[in-house]
Amino acid sequence: MPVNTRNSRASLIIASIIVVSGAAIALNLIPAFPIIGSAGFITLGALAGSIIGIYLGLRLGITAVLITLIVVVQINSSLITIFGPFFFMPLVFSFLVAGTYYSGKPHYSLGLLGALILIFIVIQYPYILNYLGVLVYDAAITLGLAIATPYIIGKNRNILRGVGSVIAGVTADHMSGNLAWVLNYLYLQGNISRLAINPVFQTNWYKIWNMSAYVYPIERTILIIIGSIIVLSTLKPWEILIRRRICGASNN
Repeated sequence: MPVNTRNSRASLIIASIIVVSGAAIALNLIPAFPIIGSAGFITLGALAGSIIGIYLGLRLGITAVLITLIVVVQINSSLITIFGPFFFMPLVFSFLVAGTYYSGKPHYSLGLLGALILIFIVIQYPYILNYLGVLVYDAAITLGLAIATPYIIGKNRNILRGVGSVIAGVTADHMSGNLAWVLNYLYLQGNISRLAINPVFQTNWYKIWNMSAYVYPIERTILIIIGSIIVLSTLKPWEILIRRRICGASNN
């Protein structure tokens, strides 16, 4: 490969990472919905992992994920307050799920979604039996996506794959965010003992999750619509102007 071509490709890769990282950081600055049962807001950053996974792929995207995490934690300390040391989980898992789906490996993507649901159940058993409704939306989205995947995945269906990847990524962000909060709040902060012995705490805990079973599906659907609009309006130009010019990037 000529030196000029290598330099051009390297410059394009760096520019792509900077642009997508900047977009992901900007999304994290836009508040969207309040977090039920906690201080802080769900931001449009819930789309960030999906955007990185779709537009950069897995190999290039990991750099953008690291940049986004470092910057966002500096400007939004509530992530540490809410999720503790698990603050990275929503962005990382949504990136992995969206990236694997868009790269044509939906079995990995759907497998991760299924694993997140299973882990969420296991770490809260048997209390979760009192608010199983919180899993209905995520499980329905995962199942529906699995059924639609043979139609969505195709060589000439990049836009459909993009929308499917947004759906998968936003769902993963939701699941891993819930999981991170439970791990931090119940186990690291020691509230699992209160849940076991305090009837008032139990009642409030059940109330929060049962409320979220009705509210979060609406919020996540809105986020999926916003993400789909972004993909529908920008993915094709990005593929033509950027990704296809980065040798091999469109396949990773």
